Amino acid sequence: IWSNLLYGHQLHIVSSEILQDTILMQNFIKRHNINKLYLPAALLKIHTPWLSNIVTIEQLLTGVEPLEYFYINKLFNINQIINGYGPTETCVCSTYFKAKTPQQDHAIIPLGKPINNTQAYVLDKNLTILPIGAIGELYIGGASVTRGYLNNPTLTEKNYIPNPFQTIEEKHENKNDRLTKLQLAIKLNK
Repeated sequence: IWSNLLYGHQLHIVSSEILQDTILMQNFIKRHNINKLYLPAALLKIHTPWLSNIVTIEQLLTGVEPLEYFYINKLFNINQIINGYGPTETCVCSTYFKAKTPQQDHAIIPLGKPINNTQAYVLDKNLTILPIGAIGELYIGGASVTRGYLNNPTLTEKNYIPNPFQTIEEKHENKNDRLTKLQLAIKLNK
């Protein structure tokens, strides 16, 4: 949202009625000449069949839940397709992946790399960093991690841990002091 507004683009917030209806959504995009579009994976699955015919869309951002390449493979007429990922405990997206080439339809689009000022760690149960190819749990640290749940210390304690990888400089600056653990088993690829 912010990057588009900073560059002078208009922001259109679409009603759920339009979002759920493929005809209304197509008409809305055409009428307003939409060129950047955010659709969560569940809605992208509904709208994929006709999106490849909309020539005005230059950038598509999706995310929230796993998405198979089956849907993205049909949309490579769009210049830039980005999968963004971020749990509730971070500010919007923590990682992103730019889909550039078609892959096998059943393959899941990767979570990608951390955004600026964010760290992503794949750790074992002892909080040891795992090597590429290992399966572990994803932890996110850095500026995108929120302070916790307002007036809910129990939930905050459950979802955040002190960051064992915080540098001395970060300690002095009171930065990057916590990690959030995602309830997600993940395999680290290069």
